Amino acid sequence: MDVSQFLHSNTTMIDNLHPKSSKPKDTATSEESAATMFNKALSLGEGNHHDEAIAVYDDLIAMFENSINQEILIDVARAMRNKGITLGQAHRLNEAIAVYDNLITRFENSENQDILEQVAGAMRNKGGCLKEDKRQGEAIAVYDDLVSRFENSNNQDILETVARTLFSKALSLGEANRPNEEIAVYDNLITRFDHPNNQGVLVWVAKAMFIKGATQAEAKRHNEAITIYDVLTNRFGNSNNQEIQEVVAKAMFSKALSLGKANRPNEEIAFYDDLIAIFKNSKNQKVLVEVARAMLNKGVSLELVNRHSQAIAVYDSLIAMFVNSKNQSILVNVAGAMRNKGWCLEEIKRYDDAIAVYDNIVSGFTDSNNHEILTHVVKAIFRKALSLGETNRPNDAIVVYDNMVARFEDSDNQEILVWVAKAMFNHGITLGEANRDNEAIAVYNKLEARFRGSNNLEIRVVVERTVKERKALK
Repeated sequence: MDVSQFLHSNTTMIDNLHPKSSKPKDTATSEESAATMFNKALSLGEGNHHDEAIAVYDDLIAMFENSINQEILIDVARAMRNKGITLGQAHRLNEAIAVYDNLITRFENSENQDILEQVAGAMRNKGGCLKEDKRQGEAIAVYDDLVSRFENSNNQDILETVARTLFSKALSLGEANRPNEEIAVYDNLITRFDHPNNQGVLVWVAKAMFIKGATQAEAKRHNEAITIYDVLTNRFGNSNNQEIQEVVAKAMFSKALSLGKANRPNEEIAFYDDLIAIFKNSKNQKVLVEVARAMLNKGVSLELVNRHSQAIAVYDSLIAMFVNSKNQSILVNVAGAMRNKGWCLEEIKRYDDAIAVYDNIVSGFTDSNNHEILTHVVKAIFRKALSLGETNRPNDAIVVYDNMVARFEDSDNQEILVWVAKAMFNHGITLGEANRDNEAIAVYNKLEARFRGSNNLEIRVVVERTVKERKALK
């Protein structure tokens, strides 16, 4: 049975339990009917039948909105909020906001904690809709209203909503170019929830600390960023919460980057080692992405201080650890490590070994649809052609350039096209050096015709150099 058949049979079963013409006869039946209708709408929404889901939510609300039964009213509030979410997902933002406003007005004075969770959630969702609609000021006002209403709640789920809302407010302030206020809100979030036991709240505290550190790093205040990352890792380094572990891993990676930017390369490398040692056996894919990034960057840092053999060893470790990963973000780093390994081998004049590595990249990722990976493939092919030139095999280099151009000249990725243009230019240069001037001119003509109207600055530079080289041959 496929999904659509399952949903049809499921909702048909629900309809049989609660035909549209029936009226609940007692409290127990009413509770069951409201719950059944809510679940039917959920099933429809999960099956991407959004209009039908909204219609069922509307039926539920119309039928039960005046009930005095608290269990039923919980379903009414949930239905109103889910209707708003469904409308928001369909980018019907004004309709969603109107639904959230109705929910808030209807239930803001409720004493039922489950209903108040829906009120707080509706306020947060309303702020999100306003933000998506580029109404940042109104979104911030809604976030402020939510925090003032619920900041002293004893309900842990509501407090998590307050924490998420403060985080969203800070992001909105950042997007509105109000960085000082943004940081102040992060500080408020961090200090407000200094020692809670609520893991949901602590996730947002950790994220606030991370973004605060990233904001300092973006402003090139790397020592301040390092201090913030240290506070984060000291506070949350032993957490077993998977989301918090992801933030800690990102913070450690970002601290290492800041150490490098602060001209502290040895500490940078050491901190990559710490990250790798702590998280290399994690089962969390997002954490493992940071491990792969740390290994790649460690290799790059070693290259920058001419420790090429050590860099190659790091790249080999990365490749061995992750070459069979199914995670595209991890595989981007694998491809980058292979390309960088080839470059290191070139630096120590092991050109044939470098060529073999470049061939492995091409064969290993030839079917990839990931643009980042394909960019590494293109660069590897380009470097292979250069290595062939360095070892006096110009005809082989020309073949490689030709194959690269044929494969990638119709790409819609600008970075890839930059390398296509460079390959065509080098192809022409190689032909010119072999005194095959007419063939070189033909290649230059093709390059100019293909890229003359490009708005990409790097490609335009290549075209200008092409015109000069062609003129010199004539």
